[in-house]
Amino acid sequence: MNFVWKILEIYADDGLITSAKYLCSVVDGEKSVDTEGYWTFQEPQMTVPFDQVTEEMIAHWIEDSSVVDGKNIIKSRLVEQLKTLQKQPVPAPWMPQVFTPNI
Repeated sequence: MNFVWKILEIYADDGLITSAKYLCSVVDGEKSVDTEGYWTFQEPQMTVPFDQVTEEMIAHWIEDSSVVDGKNIIKSRLVEQLKTLQKQPVPAPWMPQVFTPNI
């Protein structure tokens, strides 16, 4: 599986990035799932000057900040949705049933 992060917008206060709008995608073969959201940093910090911040840095900060109990909550939800896509659906009991004869 391959995760791809895009930072769509950033918000700053006094030169510190306080939050970001992101798009994260996971791809596995021909199937993919995307999620878009806002992440607010609990303690905005800058280790480099504002004009040197890159999209990759902010994506990494979101990845690090979104780990709960050793599990990245954004990535794990995407993987869960991707696994659901890979399952074969069955018709619900209240829907018309399709009969396909074996010949």
